[in-house]
Amino acid sequence: MGLISPTYLNTEDMKAGKYLGLTPKPCASLRVIPGDQKVTIYVTDASDTVIDNQKLVKVAGTKVMYKTGSVPAGPDDGTEVFTSTPGQYDTTGYELTGLTNETTYYFAAYTISDHGMTCLEGVQASATPDEAEVCVVNVATSDSLASIANDVVARVTLTDATLGTTQEAVISGGVGSTNFTIPAGDSYHISLKLQQVSGGVYTDIAYYQGTDDIHIVTDPTSADYTAVVGNTRTVNMTVQQAHLYGYNLAKSNSSPSGRVTYPADVNNENFTPFSMNFSAGTPNYGGWSESQDDIFFMPKPCMLNPDGTVEYYLSISDYSKQEDGVTAADITDSANTGKNAMMEWPKIWTKRWEENGVYYFRCSDVQIDEDYDCICNYDANDHQIDHFYTAIYFGSNKSSKLRSVSGGTNMVSQTGTTEISYAKANGDGWDIEVLADRLLIADLLVLMGKSTDTQSVYGYGHANSSSAYGQGTMNARGLFYATSATADCYLKVFGMEFYWSNLWRRCEGLVTDANSKILYKLTAGRHDGTTADGYNTTGAGYKTAGTAAGTSGGYINECAVTDGGRIPVTASGSSSTYECDGLWFAASCFAIVGGNWSYTLLEGAFYVCLSSAVSYSYTSIGAVLSCKPLAA
Repeated sequence: MGLISPTYLNTEDMKAGKYLGLTPKPCASLRVIPGDQKVTIYVTDASDTVIDNQKLVKVAGTKVMYKTGSVPAGPDDGTEVFTSTPGQYDTTGYELTGLTNETTYYFAAYTISDHGMTCLEGVQASATPDEAEVCVVNVATSDSLASIANDVVARVTLTDATLGTTQEAVISGGVGSTNFTIPAGDSYHISLKLQQVSGGVYTDIAYYQGTDDIHIVTDPTSADYTAVVGNTRTVNMTVQQAHLYGYNLAKSNSSPSGRVTYPADVNNENFTPFSMNFSAGTPNYGGWSESQDDIFFMPKPCMLNPDGTVEYYLSISDYSKQEDGVTAADITDSANTGKNAMMEWPKIWTKRWEENGVYYFRCSDVQIDEDYDCICNYDANDHQIDHFYTAIYFGSNKSSKLRSVSGGTNMVSQTGTTEISYAKANGDGWDIEVLADRLLIADLLVLMGKSTDTQSVYGYGHANSSSAYGQGTMNARGLFYATSATADCYLKVFGMEFYWSNLWRRCEGLVTDANSKILYKLTAGRHDGTTADGYNTTGAGYKTAGTAAGTSGGYINECAVTDGGRIPVTASGSSSTYECDGLWFAASCFAIVGGNWSYTLLEGAFYVCLSSAVSYSYTSIGAVLSCKPLAA
């Protein structure tokens, strides 16, 4: 029964209680905000029915029902959530838990009078619980990110552009999280102010930058940024400290260590460089902590399934054990499941450029600005991936698949085409070693060692010998290991055995054309700006780094700067200047990197041999695996 028009009311009837059976007004509003396996329900109750200063109907509360599949058809259809008292859930909200994510729930609210009459007109709403959206605001400062400490606060404000209402939060230490409720369809302003606290005085420091699905804040001078939100949800905002490392390299300075400096804008400004204690074979990390939690780019050893998922992680100090240091790890893959022993690398954002003869390298765990890219973290479909993988061991042949397992037999004397085919036989995302990974690792080695002479810092490897070592000789040697001898010397960097020396390794993404121009490709897709889909052996669709010059078989003294790193192009140096590694070149050749057992000073992280066709095979040439799993 609906409301009776005031035309038919009279005072005597009202006094006699004739209209006590009138139904109340519909609920004023119903808002349902989804969360993770829950929703929060806000009800604005209907007002009492008052005519001629006489209260005809008094609201006792609101009954909320819900269903899946369809909207409740009435106050008794579905499951009752609650029957509230007036104002009970107007601002505080009622949390309904135990729901299923990605399932849509339909709600209806019905007003109830103090005489038990129910308004049959229900106000409707729906919501789909899901994991809370995470809004990450990455904080940097104009001086040093290391300055963000416990005496810093982040003041975050969310402002409704229409109503002018605000939600505010203060996050101490510059690191933490807070929740904001964003109603559907509204336009909001988000602002973030980072402040240093001293003597009770808050001083604004430097700039901020953030990127996520809800809003983008990029202008350090802007007070806010307008964003339109399409769905009602609670945003879980996290303010986190970014890590920024880097070095500057004066290209004309021939001194391997003198040309590399740590600038003032990075966390490692005052770090002591990494070095090796060759007599003990142990690393001196200097300012670079051994803890992977402290240095974000440190990789983790693991056993990787053919589909690109991690089966389990390995103990850094002993690969024969799983991460707990107790459970045995099948690093030989004796069960022949197809698992490979790999190093898992995180997403590494890099920025590289050259200016006035100086090469600048910066890396971070976040995208500091739009010039930062994570070149190594793209799959063949140009989708970003959280991790990429490099081989721990030199490649061996198991059932016509190139494998990375301990105790295998070195696969050599094959053509490059066969090696690539055997690598890809592992599944989607697998290939032999790729150029972009090699360039990044070279930059990280220079960064930590503060020198372009990687052999002097990290070790010479297995050189001046007559045969190669097999796989698994350094399973209990940690991430870095080397001895001082230049013959029969072991070498391990970033958890990988013989990253240079011992055996040559072919490398995808680097070739020469018929005119000895050096051509390169950084990603399997086209994210790198090339026009080729996948790698090839001719350089079709590749970019040009430059024309090889100097003396083939000489030492590198000039590298071309690309957005993926420095590619050697000129060999007119020496064993103690510039990169201190060898460069070979000829027309129409495919890259071989690292060096083999018969060389000494020519080998290293920058060593490149571009003087053999992909069809060439030899007893000291092989390949190692890499994997960039396809994004889900």
